[in-house]
Amino acid sequence: MSPEQYQGSPVDERTDIYSAAVIAYEILAGRRPFTGGPGVLKYQVMKETAAPPSDLEPRLPQEIDEVILRGLAKQPSDRH
Repeated sequence: MSPEQYQGSPVDERTDIYSAAVIAYEILAGRRPFTGGPGVLKYQVMKETAAPPSDLEPRLPQEIDEVILRGLAKQPSDRH
C-alpha cells in the first residue's frame, strides 16, 4: 500500500506509480523495499526512505535508483 492509502486519502494514478516502483524495486533488487509485519511495514512505508536498489544489486546504475526512489516518494506530488 502507498502512504496515502494508509492515511485513507483519495488515490489516483500516482498510487499506481508507487505500486509500480515497489514491483520494479523487487525485480531489480531481489527484495521488497520495505519488509516486516503489518505494523512495521506501515511505519516503514509512512516514515522511512527505502535503501537505493543498487545497495542490494551493485550492478544497477544510479539513474535506476533515482527513478525508483522517486516513484516511492511519500508525497504523491513528488512522484513521476
